[in-house]
Amino acid sequence: FCGESHLISAAEDGSLCIWRTSDWECLLTMRGHKGAVHDVSVHPSGRLALSVAADRKLMLWNLLTGKCNYTLALPAACRLVRWTPAADAYVLALPRAVQITDLASGELRHALPHDGGAPLALAFAADGRLASGGDDATLRVWDVERGACAFAQPRAHERRIKALAALGAAPAGGAVVASASSDGTIRVWRVPPPPPA
Repeated sequence: FCGESHLISAAEDGSLCIWRTSDWECLLTMRGHKGAVHDVSVHPSGRLALSVAADRKLMLWNLLTGKCNYTLALPAACRLVRWTPAADAYVLALPRAVQITDLASGELRHALPHDGGAPLALAFAADGRLASGGDDATLRVWDVERGACAFAQPRAHERRIKALAALGAAPAGGAVVASASSDGTIRVWRVPPPPPA
């Protein structure tokens, strides 16, 4: 959803659609990907969106015109894309790493290793740190400014982590994150605050 007024859907044929939620009319169909769209992330302004697909492409869409403003070839098919909280960079979940790329320059800020398996879930915690989880069932929380792992919980679940959600700030500092797994469980974690600078 983009606010309460619009929904963006993505399809296996490579298209994206913008729907008006008041009457579910399709306002725009955007075509550009040559494979199934894996994920879409809407910019906080509601005017732009990023999409990644099986065709190994990242596309930046103008949601007002329905036109693609930028296309980037990726080294591998990407399953997830997210804007950073400041919307000055974007995050990609590649097969063995989470990459953070600067929007203005296109330069890679950080490559955060996921050696134990593909990252399958991403969420920004209330304090701006990035939570990731995947095939190895480890919950990781990354300091995106430094590009370092701030917290890791190995075997957070018995099987892979499939979904993450930020639940807000923890009462004593830090953040609260929920994880869901293929083992059928949902767990809630208090992630300690970052150490003082």
